[in-house]
Amino acid sequence: MEVREEVLDILQKVWTKLLGLPQASPLELGAFFVLILFVAKQGMLLFSVAKATESPEEWVDWFLHRLHQEPWALGGLVVTGLFVLTVLSMIIFALLYGCCCSRVGSNQERKQKKNTVI
Repeated sequence: MEVREEVLDILQKVWTKLLGLPQASPLELGAFFVLILFVAKQGMLLFSVAKATESPEEWVDWFLHRLHQEPWALGGLVVTGLFVLTVLSMIIFALLYGCCCSRVGSNQERKQKKNTVI
């Protein structure tokens, strides 16, 4: 039930934004249309992949052809790669920072407990 409620909450927020679109600023309108174009373009690419999935070699040839022909495909690949790299970097940082801080905090707590016992 929790996931369903979150999805409904997101859809409600999107609907609220769509209702406010006629009064939106030109910047918001431009950003909205760029997002719509990106989603539509990716949808068309996904449908065209079905034709190129006969063998792995053909898929690689199709993918490289798209990268050379479509500037949006190359841009999408770069943005997706940077996003994945950023998320992985943040996860690694959080893991390292969490491990380092938990050890320091536990050492300080042990010292405080020893001091209070004496």
